[in-house]
Amino acid sequence: MKSRLPLISILVIFISASLFAQVPRKVLMEYATNASCAPCAAYNPGAYDYLQNNYDRIVAVWYHAWWPGSGDPMYLANIPSNENRIYYYGVNNIGVPNYIIDGVYQGNPGNLGTLASQVDTRAQLESPIELFVSQSIQGDSLYVDIQLNVASEVTQSDLKLRTAIIEQMMKYGSPPGSNGETEFPQVFRRFCDGPAGLDLSNLSVGTSLDFSFTEKIDESWKRGVLGVVVWVQSDTDKEVIQAESTIDYLHDVTTEDSNFELIQINETITKNFTISNYSNESFEYKVYTDITLIEESWSVSLNNDGVDYETFNVTVAAGETKDFILNINTTDIPGQVDLDVKVENINSSINFTTSVNYFGLAVKGDILLIDDDGGEAYELNYIRALNNLSADYTVLDDATLSKVSGIINLEDFKTVIWNLGNELPTLTGSDVSLITGYLGGGGNLFIAGQDLAHDIFDISKIASGRFFFRFHLDAEYVSDSSDVFSVESVEGNPIIDGVNFEIRTDLYPATPDVVISQQGNSIPVLKFAGTENYAMLVQQKNNFKTAYLTIGLEQIPSTDTQDLLIEKVIDWFNTPLGIDGDNEMGIPEIYSLNQNYPNPFNPTTVISYQLPESANVKLKVYDVLGNEIAELVNENKAAGFYSIEFNASGLSSGIYFYSLTAGEFSKVNKMILLR
Repeated sequence: MKSRLPLISILVIFISASLFAQVPRKVLMEYATNASCAPCAAYNPGAYDYLQNNYDRIVAVWYHAWWPGSGDPMYLANIPSNENRIYYYGVNNIGVPNYIIDGVYQGNPGNLGTLASQVDTRAQLESPIELFVSQSIQGDSLYVDIQLNVASEVTQSDLKLRTAIIEQMMKYGSPPGSNGETEFPQVFRRFCDGPAGLDLSNLSVGTSLDFSFTEKIDESWKRGVLGVVVWVQSDTDKEVIQAESTIDYLHDVTTEDSNFELIQINETITKNFTISNYSNESFEYKVYTDITLIEESWSVSLNNDGVDYETFNVTVAAGETKDFILNINTTDIPGQVDLDVKVENINSSINFTTSVNYFGLAVKGDILLIDDDGGEAYELNYIRALNNLSADYTVLDDATLSKVSGIINLEDFKTVIWNLGNELPTLTGSDVSLITGYLGGGGNLFIAGQDLAHDIFDISKIASGRFFFRFHLDAEYVSDSSDVFSVESVEGNPIIDGVNFEIRTDLYPATPDVVISQQGNSIPVLKFAGTENYAMLVQQKNNFKTAYLTIGLEQIPSTDTQDLLIEKVIDWFNTPLGIDGDNEMGIPEIYSLNQNYPNPFNPTTVISYQLPESANVKLKVYDVLGNEIAELVNENKAAGFYSIEFNASGLSSGIYFYSLTAGEFSKVNKMILLR
């Protein structure tokens, strides 16, 4: 069945190491499955879809196991080698489906985000070895040629070169097992030179090795979808340090236009795409969009030869290209569109899909509403109130914030409204960083939700969250839930007078947080009837303003009262900002290094400081012997208010010092780590 040309040529060339460098890494996925495994049928398509769209960075071999169904024909076709690899990684003791990335067992492929992250991590590591692989079919034989170049020092030991023949896709007329699958990708067929591989001891920089194999093609194999996967692996720790294959892109879809951008309302956005057929035969392609998110009043279309379609089919000859257009039509309503433009070859023995993501965001007005209520529709209360004010505004889901950070900032908006609803956790650490940075730049924040205080102080216990709560909201947490569910306005408050209502308890269990002013700087607006415990506080401090409602806006029964409250808060935000009226821009008048909070702390604390002018800032932490422990800041900063979190997880209990040097100003404060 097999004839091997025993290392037909091993060419060793020594070249100056200075000519070589690390090379890009291609990641190897090894996968164990079975035709009678129900979870395999659920997870395999997603894993293969990821593979299809990442052929530039990952190659794969899928082995078939002997359980839960013993009659898997892909296992029976090569029992010894399938079992060898499954035993090699110990998958036989765990189950299928399971996958291995670059020799490291990762588990069940149910979370594609985790899989993608693992591949990204490995792909970012360069390799000391470069591989080139080619294959050709002549008569009844498959010819494989491999070149291995050593580009930099190889530190791994007991290295082996392994070469696997696969079928890129196997299709059955009816399921060969009990799980209903009829299509199986990347199916392992045979090792060239067996599963033990070829020894690669004593690799030195500048070495170039050539290997050739000849394999007789089994009559059951489909010649048109055969491929070769090659990898270099250490049998000491199983790490794969480089992989390559003869599986090229069958096609690709690309664009030279921006695919992540800020767009305009009432506009048609036109993007040009190109399909490239890299194969040696003509293919028919299905072209379509897979929309993750879009403002409902917007529309998307594909234009082929001047005609608009939702989906169209097109044939592209071997080696040729085909252009088409993506159109996105926005309205006067701001929003975002997140979609994939996909090209899938059809009427072929192998399914192959490539895609390009497009994300566009259209903003409107000076108000940003952040929808962070966990998927409920409570943001509609804010939208109604803003519409009744004829306000221009933009709505963003909290999960989208990190994605759009490259094209907009919170600082682009005069007012941010943060709808927390009844969701836990209320704010993440990254949310807090965004908010404090925004307020430090002079923003206005209205935040509402019944569990913000409870979460920060009893659940999440984020030090930066407590600092934000006490410094920026000037609030102190009293209890998780008020025993009083009647709310009334505080006489003389600057926001809303003569309001009283009963908190709604029919939306979700009502547990309104109870707070008081922490430093006496905030002004109570709403209180629980008959008490001095507050349901709403506002504060004007430095160059920012905050308004904090300890219940969700949706818990106010009257929509008229909801609308009035939003109107009054926005009116209050629009009043001139300043410090005692003398510093209209809210720029600090003096340098200051504040006491860290909390203090004592374990293990995180927040250090804040202020600058009256631009300065080169150095903020460092020292132990009691004067040894530098950490450098928190070392850069030029504009005038303003700043805070930064210090994490002392690796330090022991004791006294530490932090120093600020800015221009000619210098100050040292003491802090205590208490475990």
